[in-house]
Amino acid sequence: MLARIHLPLFTAMHEQNRHLNTEESLQGFFAEHGVDPEEFTRAFNSFTVESKYRRALSLTKKYGIDGVPAIIVNGKYRTSATLAGGRERMFRVVDFLVQKETGSAR
Repeated sequence: MLARIHLPLFTAMHEQNRHLNTEESLQGFFAEHGVDPEEFTRAFNSFTVESKYRRALSLTKKYGIDGVPAIIVNGKYRTSATLAGGRERMFRVVDFLVQKETGSAR
């Protein structure tokens, strides 16, 4: 399902500015892409999804994420395009931090 729905969901949210922030709006979107509404509702309200949702909220708070894109490296460092001064610089910062954490920093 992820492979089939990821790009259309990204496009709907970030390019078409669709507001997919309720169960009903998401159910409609998934139905447009061939997912049975009852199957969607079962998955959406499942223990697994609820657990992952709570974990995501907890990590968002723990790391102080207030926007996207944001990247956390090894649970220690947070950066974003805003903090780094642009997306290209953000990825250079991430590369540096990964090298630092793996002991391969130059």
